[in-house]
Amino acid sequence: MQNLKNHGDILERNNYEILSQIKNYEVIWSKYIGNDGTAKPVEIFGIGEGRNITRKLIWQWNYSIFRNLLILKKILEENPNAPEDDDVGNKLLMFESQLLQAVFIIYNSIEIFDKICDMLKKEDGEITITKKKEKRDCKCNENQILIQGEYSQKYKDFLNLRHWVTHNVRIVYRLQDGVFSLPDNLTVFAKTNKEGYLWENLESKSKDNFQTIDVFIHSFYEKILSDFKIILKRELDFFEKKRYPTIQQLDDLKVYGGIISGSFSPDWS
Repeated sequence: MQNLKNHGDILERNNYEILSQIKNYEVIWSKYIGNDGTAKPVEIFGIGEGRNITRKLIWQWNYSIFRNLLILKKILEENPNAPEDDDVGNKLLMFESQLLQAVFIIYNSIEIFDKICDMLKKEDGEITITKKKEKRDCKCNENQILIQGEYSQKYKDFLNLRHWVTHNVRIVYRLQDGVFSLPDNLTVFAKTNKEGYLWENLESKSKDNFQTIDVFIHSFYEKILSDFKIILKRELDFFEKKRYPTIQQLDDLKVYGGIISGSFSPDWS
């Protein structure tokens, strides 16, 4: 059986220790995606274009989450709380730069989880495009990513920060012991866009404790990692329930490049 330690791309091979801790990531890849020798998924003929695109989209989204986790891990390893430059202005710019990058990565991960849930809820396994304002009814595990169309509280709190960052440009922060920090309670950013808060008013409004950027990023890193494992389990159940052909079955039947050896063509529909 193929494995990512030997057959993955450069990021997967060089970070296999992390991948090996993400249950079902490699299982799904080796059973239902594969590598055609050019770092692309194996083509499966006879299952319909829709199902093929579905499995490739799921794989792309899985890979994107994996990359997002690597980026967040890299920011943490660079110790965002201790930039080498002693200049306070440069430290502030570094703080904002790393936080903005982390906010984008976290938000992107939430959107991907949402797309996977939408995909898996389709009984026919075909592609669907969800309208931006359409009410979502995907149900994942209780208290996890999406609950009856609602994000878990942790993600909902994060979205308050994301909206503030997107629309108000500068992060509301506090300098504590020479370290730039943001509020522990992200709900402080709720509705501020509509209410027209000035920066100084919002800073004075926040009476909560503040958290350093590494604590903030690590918290969401762990949350994304945990929810990713749940999503992967649901994906594996989806492939097995829909009886997608595995790479091993294709190999046994000598199915390569659309040419099936033997006198019959299996029906994977």
